[in-house]
Amino acid sequence: MAGKCGKFLIALMFSALTIAAIVFSCLTVAACDYVTYLDDQGERKMAGLFKFEVPGEVDGECVTYTESEVDSLTNLEKTAMVCGFLAPCFAIVALALATLELFLCDKCCIGLFVSILFSFATIAQSLTFMFLRSESFCSVTGCNMGDGAIYSIVAVSVMFVAGCTLGCIPKSEPLLIPSEQ
Repeated sequence: MAGKCGKFLIALMFSALTIAAIVFSCLTVAACDYVTYLDDQGERKMAGLFKFEVPGEVDGECVTYTESEVDSLTNLEKTAMVCGFLAPCFAIVALALATLELFLCDKCCIGLFVSILFSFATIAQSLTFMFLRSESFCSVTGCNMGDGAIYSIVAVSVMFVAGCTLGCIPKSEPLLIPSEQ
């Protein structure tokens, strides 16, 4: 019973960290200010992975990129956008598989799939930093990190800690399936 309790507590810590990482990853995607920059007139502007500040509008009003604006972005920026979307998706699937393994089955390779998906989530979240090299927004005066980039740093850090926790989950029998003796 002590083994099951220890496994449950470590899995609970992994789950809490993963949920926090997913939240920060989603905040990264939702932020309007992944980068801040100065435009040609010296005005401070903001651009996020999927949103940007509307020129000439009230500060803080953001809209999503139109199809033509997305088409004008470089491949580096588009890759950052795709990775920003994929990171929480990979983490959600990894969390679902880890929960499934914890409660229902202790089958071969589920832990491997969880580790691979979680690694993909961490790598994808890290690749959002390519947006800091944006030629569309940072070419004139350079860029500064905005809130979105800070959320991404937190998400990657929490994913790293959760990944270390994932390696500490002991293998034992599932919590809901009794052992055969």
